[in-house]
Amino acid sequence: MDGLKQRLLHKCVDIMIISDHGMAAVARERVELLDPLLMGVENLHLYAGTSGRIRPQPPDSSFDPQSIITNLTCQSQHFKPYLKHHLPKRLHYAFNQRIEDIHLLVEEGWMVYTNDEEIPLQFPGGDHGYDNSLESMQAVFIGHGPSFKSKTQVQPFESIELYNLMCDLLNVTPMPNNGTHGSLNSVLRRPMFHPAVPWEISAPSACRAPPAPLSQPTCVCPTTMVRARALRLLWVAQRRALRRRLIASRRSLVFASIAVVCVGAPSNSNISRLAPIELLSRRLVNSVPQDTEHLPYGRPLALLPANYCLRHQSAFESAYSQDYRMPLWTAYTLPRHVVVKSVDLLSSQCLHQDLQAAGSSNWPCKAFHNGGQLTYSHLYPPGLWRSDENIHESLLTSNIVPMHRDFKRIWTYLHEVWLSKYARQHHSVNVISGPAFDYDFNGRFDSIKLIKQHVDSVIPVSMPTHFFFVLTTCRNEGMALQQCPSHWQPLAFIIPNHAHNADICQGEAGVEQLLQLHRARVRDVELITGLNFYSDTSLPINEVLALKTLLNTF
Repeated sequence: MDGLKQRLLHKCVDIMIISDHGMAAVARERVELLDPLLMGVENLHLYAGTSGRIRPQPPDSSFDPQSIITNLTCQSQHFKPYLKHHLPKRLHYAFNQRIEDIHLLVEEGWMVYTNDEEIPLQFPGGDHGYDNSLESMQAVFIGHGPSFKSKTQVQPFESIELYNLMCDLLNVTPMPNNGTHGSLNSVLRRPMFHPAVPWEISAPSACRAPPAPLSQPTCVCPTTMVRARALRLLWVAQRRALRRRLIASRRSLVFASIAVVCVGAPSNSNISRLAPIELLSRRLVNSVPQDTEHLPYGRPLALLPANYCLRHQSAFESAYSQDYRMPLWTAYTLPRHVVVKSVDLLSSQCLHQDLQAAGSSNWPCKAFHNGGQLTYSHLYPPGLWRSDENIHESLLTSNIVPMHRDFKRIWTYLHEVWLSKYARQHHSVNVISGPAFDYDFNGRFDSIKLIKQHVDSVIPVSMPTHFFFVLTTCRNEGMALQQCPSHWQPLAFIIPNHAHNADICQGEAGVEQLLQLHRARVRDVELITGLNFYSDTSLPINEVLALKTLLNTF
């Protein structure tokens, strides 16, 4: 700086002071060893230190990563083992054959070695390589010069955003990269690049009924679970709810049908004689105005080839994918005093066939009867119902997503406990959730061709590899969403849906840790789903991009 001042260049030159990582204190007393935990460590090579990575030594076709993960799980050690395709998506560290299959996410301040002989005699006082979301791992950024705003502080951002910023300072066009161009416009006096909301590639179509009723569903409720009177009351509630919606709507008529599909018993159950499938003709609104309660910041835009239609309900908004044969996304807003109510067995296991969502009728029954690791749940939980109409809507087959039975523990806790707690803390919360498919674990949405290659043998749909959540609240915790159209903040998760969640070793506390680990940027959710969020807000687009690339903590 002295040299620049001597040459009178200190006000003409843009200077960026950056670092590549932070540092955390380590000590010899905080060391984990693999030798006491695993048999045959001599056949493994561990890249030791703050971020353990394991591969066979020498290369061995009998190497079984899953068995090693199982043996290292819940051993009260200060690291957690993961297969690389189960690592948090925000790390983007899986899509390369040179990346080891097994990763040990080490607790901050600890280090992992194979045995005592590997521990260095001159032990360092500090090191890096831990989870980059930790405050101790955050780098520094200082910008000074005529192009930068003065006395301006911005939210933390990832180093991948620096390349686009450097290109803007040099007035050159950046090559394709992992950054989000325009997300750092807030640090510049006169930004060179002005981002825009992307054009939607696939617009939604109208959900329409088939020309003829579908065949009778493959499963119904057993008489021990259901009384005919209860079913009649439910149907009466349906009719009343539909009548109210028809009176409120003055749009064109679209005739459709709904049939009751109850899961939990063989198709020859006696209830089929007591309560045959009732077809309810009704008019549905396929192009109603956007719901500002459940979609306050715009409908998610599809930036991928997709065949889907919008489903408008009083309790939630959703998009049903004919390609996935399940919801593409579902959106709803929870008030501060939301109460998760218990839903009786009739309501929780009896589904209503949504004939406007072709292909959504039978696979939940097959998954339920399988008795193995496959099951299903509701994208909008029935326990959030506020009226008879709401519970009817939540039990439509178009609101069902498949999942592994072990994952459902996480799903249930998230909806029945965590979301209501988060809504109380922030006065209200908008939720957009849905399935994600990443079979090649590159962090990008899969093609329909690749997804269909993984159709399950038991149910005629592909199992999502992940489920995403995008939560939006006011920055001021004392305000509801309706009071802060331009002062909101996002929190996102991408949670793996796999058959074995044995890493949850501490009950509810373990689920909380899992959520913390798998939080993500909204931009990460966009990459893995092909959706674009916050397409209709009062904020400038560069501020929206800054929020999308922010990795929030909670």
